[in-house]
Amino acid sequence: MAEAKVQEVDHDELADVVLETLEGIMETMTAPEIPLFAGPANMVIEAKVPVLGDDSGMFTVRVAAPAAMSLAAMWLNLEPPEVTIEDACDAVSEFCNMLAGSAKTLVSAETALDIPRVQPVYGDELHPLPQGVEVFHDLGVFIVEFSG
Repeated sequence: MAEAKVQEVDHDELADVVLETLEGIMETMTAPEIPLFAGPANMVIEAKVPVLGDDSGMFTVRVAAPAAMSLAAMWLNLEPPEVTIEDACDAVSEFCNMLAGSAKTLVSAETALDIPRVQPVYGDELHPLPQGVEVFHDLGVFIVEFSG
């Protein structure tokens, strides 16, 4: 019986790609400052992008809802009262897709990305993932993992 191959991703390189992607997004924003949200504190927005190919796996991004809502407000140029959880989910999904596109070369050049999947996780707090990295940014904490 063949052993399953587990793809390892260098955490420092992954963290660098996360920060570069966030900074690239921030450069395109039109909002003069980061709008900060107070809640909901017990919700996490989680997006996943499947990686297909020889080194298949999954990129996962977890962001506390307030940080996801700040990202959405900046990206969509909305005022805080206008931002919905759906907007936050869209922003985290797009961020995860952009991140996976940038980071997939850390896995293998012979990979393709599937469609991102995103969901709000109610009653959850942001916590590290087993193979993940925590990236601290002005928007908040981003937990990113590649599991292969």
